[in-house]
Amino acid sequence: FGAQIEDSFVPNLPNGYDDLTYQRDAVVQGYQIMMRHGGCFIADVVGLGKTVVAAMIAQRFIAENGDATRILVVSPPAVRSSWEETFADFGIKNKYSRFVSRGSLDKVVDGDGYDQPPYYDLVIVDEAHNFRHDTTDNFDLLQRVTKSPRANRGNISGRKRILLLSATPLNNHPEDIKNQLLLFQDVARPTIDGISNIADTFAPWIREYGTLMQQRDSLSHAELTRRTDHINQQMRHSVIEKVMVRRTRSNIKNEPRYSGEVHFPELRDPEERTYEMSDDVQALYGKTYDKLIDTPTAELWKKDPVRFDGSGLCYARYRAVEYCKEYNGNSELRAKHVADQLAAIYQTHMVKRLESSFSAFRRSLHTLLDATRGMIAMFAADKVIIAPDLNVKKMQADGMEIDQIIELAVGKGMNQDEIVFPAAAFQPDFLPMLQYDEQLLASLCKQWDSLVSDPKLELFITMIRGELFDRAINPSGKLVVFSESVDTINYLKETLSQRLGRRDILAVDSHNRKQLHDTIRANFDANYKGEWSNDYNIILTSDVLAEGVNLHRANVIVNYDSPWNASRLMQRIGRVNRIGSTANAIYNFMFYPSEKGDDIIELSKNSLIKLQSFHSALGEDTRIYSHSEIVREFRLYNT
Repeated sequence: FGAQIEDSFVPNLPNGYDDLTYQRDAVVQGYQIMMRHGGCFIADVVGLGKTVVAAMIAQRFIAENGDATRILVVSPPAVRSSWEETFADFGIKNKYSRFVSRGSLDKVVDGDGYDQPPYYDLVIVDEAHNFRHDTTDNFDLLQRVTKSPRANRGNISGRKRILLLSATPLNNHPEDIKNQLLLFQDVARPTIDGISNIADTFAPWIREYGTLMQQRDSLSHAELTRRTDHINQQMRHSVIEKVMVRRTRSNIKNEPRYSGEVHFPELRDPEERTYEMSDDVQALYGKTYDKLIDTPTAELWKKDPVRFDGSGLCYARYRAVEYCKEYNGNSELRAKHVADQLAAIYQTHMVKRLESSFSAFRRSLHTLLDATRGMIAMFAADKVIIAPDLNVKKMQADGMEIDQIIELAVGKGMNQDEIVFPAAAFQPDFLPMLQYDEQLLASLCKQWDSLVSDPKLELFITMIRGELFDRAINPSGKLVVFSESVDTINYLKETLSQRLGRRDILAVDSHNRKQLHDTIRANFDANYKGEWSNDYNIILTSDVLAEGVNLHRANVIVNYDSPWNASRLMQRIGRVNRIGSTANAIYNFMFYPSEKGDDIIELSKNSLIKLQSFHSALGEDTRIYSHSEIVREFRLYNT
């Protein structure tokens, strides 16, 4: 610890906050790193109290810098109120601090309702891994905030200080760390001992990792893990450990100074539950999977646009920019790139929906069919609208006529000649592509509409009636259920309420999360200072609650569908694996299709690989996992 041993910092804790030695040590270590290097990663694993540590560092910074100190907190919108409450508890909210959602950084840069970047002395970034891509607008905006000159109003001189909070600062790629590091370090003038240029230091790790990813299908899992670990260990010893505070639960439990201060439940391996499909359902599931991912190439389509035995959807509705010869004067190569991105995003969406629930997938099938028919109708009217800034699909679904949509667009200042095209402006094979998709989608909709069984749902209901509320594993009688699909959440709420007669089910998504904030805390947050409630014992939620919220009156989680990003799974589990939990163990249940179903996914991996290059457009930079791989990744993390 070096000079940290000499630090006599004593926190000024509000009522209701425990004085925990490991948090106090994190404040001492993090503060000294931040003062020396201009910034610091606070990267304790989920549930150890990074927000409280950051609040204590902010409190200490104010004490040393003086009364003129101003702090900016950047966070996901869902947890902004939590930050405001914590800072209010520590007495550093109104006078010293401003809070901005990560999607509104332009308002800080432009001074729109906020003081501009030079005004701030300390910037705290929550869930900093969301800024791991240096090609995004949000990264650029944040770097303009963190790297701007400081007004130097206080006792502490020099650049502004930066705190980056994330339990998962490294998602996959060495560039994740490099990009976040550059939010407070200069490329050619780093302050880290032994590093003369950050880009040069990271370059060989980035190259080696890229080569590994290209070779991963030919390498054994053990070899891939060994070589990836070697890269990470090099990064750790050369760079990360010098600018990061990170402790795991094992660190806390095995350090005598900390071990008696806090209780940690045992994090159990995933409890896998397999649902069996009948032969008919299995056949439809497999056929549908093929139709979703076996997309004809443009070359194959142009060769024979009439019949495609064994081929899947073209996602033509999202390829209009590619086939319109007059759209925006785009080059052919750029137009194809845009079309590929749009189609791949929707293709990924459809595969995820099939994995989520039959109900959500059925709804998405009909949505895509309606959108495809809507564009065919525009061809019939000889008025095809291509306007990315307008939700034409929704307007048509809401019953608006084509001319009404055009009139609305013109009213918004759009040039009609630039967004409305005659049928003749499109390559002749585009309309047959739309019609092919329509026929295939209509056939799939008919087959899925006639399906009455839902084996995944039936298994879930059986588990609710039995093991999920067995007091031996679930003493609190609380249950947290995650799904990537809001439609799945709503389907489960309606069905469980009808089938089980339960009135204690709370469904949460981005639309109602804010208004349900107090209800969620009263029913599921073990740190809630008000009166606890048991009005709700089952919470069904999208990933809007996967970050920055306490649900640890519960100790049982069900992943109704597996997130494709393994880090997201860790964040979900972190909602119940937190300080204040009194449970002995955390149980994590995961649903998988039968072995045949997982085989379908494995056999389709070659087709799925092509989706990966477009994941950056979805804000994800992970490879696609089969169900068994997700479990393997979790077990590696847990050990």
